[in-house]
Amino acid sequence: VLNCMALSSPPAVFPAVAHALGLPAAAGREGVRRLEKQLTAQGPMVLLVLDELDQLESKGQDVLYTLFEWPRLPGSRLVLVGLANALDLTDRGLARLGARPAGGPRLLRFPPYARDQLAAILEQRLGQVAGDPVLDAAALQFCARKVSAVSGDARKALDICRSA
Repeated sequence: VLNCMALSSPPAVFPAVAHALGLPAAAGREGVRRLEKQLTAQGPMVLLVLDELDQLESKGQDVLYTLFEWPRLPGSRLVLVGLANALDLTDRGLARLGARPAGGPRLLRFPPYARDQLAAILEQRLGQVAGDPVLDAAALQFCARKVSAVSGDARKALDICRSA
């Protein structure tokens, strides 16, 4: 699992993938070629999970197109799972993928968190410090209610609570 939010730039994903696969990191086209060679060589399947995939968007979308091409290479052992908040990422930024004979990526849409789910996440993540709740229960419920009405994004709710 790679958190794309932690990368300095979209192309930095390639050395990060190489590192995750135990390969020496090489920048540029040479690094991409090495990865493609590794992913099409004999061996077990490789599951690559890219969290915050929308962070890899760039002007020409070259990085995202390269990543989405890897599972389609002849003999590829790669299963690519990308997680993104942008529901229209593939439609808006990667339209050429859908034009392929095999079609585009398979999309799974998850609904935003509901108020009760957000409250449970906040309670679990914030927990207690020295036996005392970190945040008043009413404030926690208020935050969960407000965030669920706008986005249902657990990270936003956690950020709000951390800044309180």
